[in-house]
Amino acid sequence: MARLQLGWLKTVLLGAPLPTSAQLLSLPTVVFMVGVHVDLGLGKADAFRSQWQQQLPEVPLVVLESPYRSLIEPVLGFVRQFEAQHRKDRDHFCTVVLPVFVTRHRWENLLHNQSTIALRSALRAQGTRVVTTVGFYL
Repeated sequence: MARLQLGWLKTVLLGAPLPTSAQLLSLPTVVFMVGVHVDLGLGKADAFRSQWQQQLPEVPLVVLESPYRSLIEPVLGFVRQFEAQHRKDRDHFCTVVLPVFVTRHRWENLLHNQSTIALRSALRAQGTRVVTTVGFYL
């Protein structure tokens, strides 16, 4: 289950815990922002949607269906579409914010963040966009 938050930096955020409105709005010169949740077929999209509406009602949420439990392809497709709709010139770019779990022990990293690493690599390989990570302590 992944959450992507796009803000147009002129931005995208993929996060486990939901950020606060103040954190989202503190991004510099954000023109448009959207949250993205990839539903991997676990049936938790409605619960996530209602939690999002309670905590971040001012940020729209897009739920991407992924019946084959794929994370990277639905996100890449959405980011491409998002950039095509919102990029007006070369001075505007998309920023993708991904969550990274900060673990207490190094060996625990083997259990966490694998999809974030693959997604970050795929996003950096295409287009003019910034991909950054935000740490969440377990």
